[in-house]
Amino acid sequence: MLKIILYIIILAVLIGGSIGLWHLYDVNKRNQKEMTPYMGAPVAYQNDLGRVLVVYYSLSGHTKEIAEKIAAYTNGDLYEIQTVEKMPAAPMLHFAVKKQLKSHDYPAVSPIMPDFNAYDTIFVGSPIWWYTAATPVLSFLKQADFLKK
Repeated sequence: MLKIILYIIILAVLIGGSIGLWHLYDVNKRNQKEMTPYMGAPVAYQNDLGRVLVVYYSLSGHTKEIAEKIAAYTNGDLYEIQTVEKMPAAPMLHFAVKKQLKSHDYPAVSPIMPDFNAYDTIFVGSPIWWYTAATPVLSFLKQADFLKK
């Protein structure tokens, strides 16, 4: 009896997996078909952004990688937002961030700010935590004064 139940479970997993794979394949084909009319020649990029600053916070390195690409593409300067205290590791990070977002008590970041007046365009990059920007970025934005003087 146990063998039969095991075979039924294995069969259900195989059928479910096959249906899931077929669905992904079908969605991929439909997306390609829908996007084909919008595919054209690549637009030539003209770097007329002036002096560029790319500000970012990255816990795992993904946002840093993207920020470096933007800085290289725009010939901009990089500024990494750094927290005074190290952020906790997962899963405690998720609980800490939720608490910070609820209380608006964001982690302290380095008080040394770049001279924003020296730049014409500023990009701010952040990972998304709990459907919003990372709390160190929110802390940075609270402190930053982007007004030209």
